[in-house]
Amino acid sequence: MKKQTKKISSSIAPPNSRWRKWGIVFLTTQEDKQYFMENLSMLLSSGIDILSALDAIKDGVKTGYMKKIIDHIKLDMDNGIPIWKALDQTKLFSSHIIALFRIGEESGRLPQNLKIIHLQQQKERNFKSRLRSAMLYPVLVLGLTVCVGLGIGWFILPRLSVVFDQLNLDLPVVTRFLMSIGDFLKVHGSWIVPGTIASLGIMLYFIFVFPKTRFIGQGILFRLPLIKPLIQEVELARFGSIFGSLLQAGIPIIESLKSLGSVTTFQRYQKFYQYIQEGVNEGDSFQKIFKGLPSSTEYIPLSIQQMITSGEKSGNLPDILLEIGDIFEEKTENSTKNLTVILEPLLLIIVWGGVISVALSVILPIYNLVGNINNATTTSTSTTSPAPIPKTISPPPIQERNIPEEIIIIPPVSEETTIPEKSVSKLIILPTGTGSLNARAEPYGNIIATVSPGETYPYITESEGWYEIQISENQTGWVIGRYIELLENDETE
Repeated sequence: MKKQTKKISSSIAPPNSRWRKWGIVFLTTQEDKQYFMENLSMLLSSGIDILSALDAIKDGVKTGYMKKIIDHIKLDMDNGIPIWKALDQTKLFSSHIIALFRIGEESGRLPQNLKIIHLQQQKERNFKSRLRSAMLYPVLVLGLTVCVGLGIGWFILPRLSVVFDQLNLDLPVVTRFLMSIGDFLKVHGSWIVPGTIASLGIMLYFIFVFPKTRFIGQGILFRLPLIKPLIQEVELARFGSIFGSLLQAGIPIIESLKSLGSVTTFQRYQKFYQYIQEGVNEGDSFQKIFKGLPSSTEYIPLSIQQMITSGEKSGNLPDILLEIGDIFEEKTENSTKNLTVILEPLLLIIVWGGVISVALSVILPIYNLVGNINNATTTSTSTTSPAPIPKTISPPPIQERNIPEEIIIIPPVSEETTIPEKSVSKLIILPTGTGSLNARAEPYGNIIATVSPGETYPYITESEGWYEIQISENQTGWVIGRYIELLENDETE
């Protein structure tokens, strides 16, 4: 019989086995734990015995690990172990829940205590969800801002740096700084960015999560102006609700304080509850304990301390504590909403600063480039004015005379006689900033050719600031007047 029992127990995974070390299994059992406690309370209240209730709960849980835990509890109960001790061996529930199980089982009020446990679990979930909801929005916005900034610095800024280098511009300080970041990420980004993200994740883990070092992160949070009041309100709501429920269930005050210290996640409050526990163990009242610690107001405000001391004197301490818990639950809900509202403009300012810095680094060099082009154009048009176009003088009209034909003598044309050529006006092409100047078929017409700065061309005529030039023997074109300079006329007799 012993061998058979040993074989059956070995087939059930013990609570400290390797199954519990898997993060996925641990996360999936959180819902199962809530389901376990809620349904156990309802089934026991309806008059079902505890073993039948465990069988019914086993059919509803999702993970195989939780089913093995229930089998382990049933096996311990068959061997005469109380349910609170069997649950304590699983290490699934905190000490104050186990204490409520023990007191309820010993006093015959287990269904009532299970309702209290279910209510406490629901409040604990509300506390955590409020903290997560308060921090989710800023973390999400800051994360997206960092991702967008990395994308701009890694992919866009290096390309802009190449363009600005080709233009040979005098870049502003902001642009030079951002371009240097972009060039650095272009060369070393493939290992700098992943290494930075991994290092930041490891650092945050050891500061805020790792049990032996998370007091550093908690100390940082206690110094933040918006986070510290929220943490204090959450802890006071937990203090009043759990401590009052434990005392109301009949658990001794020393054991209640010990369970309260195991529930809280902040080491400062754990030490504070331990200090109160030591004082109560020595026979001191709450009033004397609070006065003996000058920094007690950082954990519990003076008005709440006065409520606790008055409740201790009147014998209504559990009711006072539950009232404190209700008050700070409402304050916690309001504070989480206000925190989100306050953080929104601060986050917008941070995002706005990043966008403005990137925009200025890109716009200022372009603005300087356009300004230099306009200044060069204004200077060239003011220093060089177009030469006056020579007017063609028509010969005077020939007056008709009555001359006899025999008197009109036409002189012979000699081969050596040369006719003087017309004066030819020339112009030179000025720098344009683009390396060439377009020649068009007519003013504002289609482009038919391009001419280069420094080249000289004869021009034929001028119209509305446009000059017709002789590009080749068989081609003429029109160029704009602000990029040309007229030269002196060449006359050949």
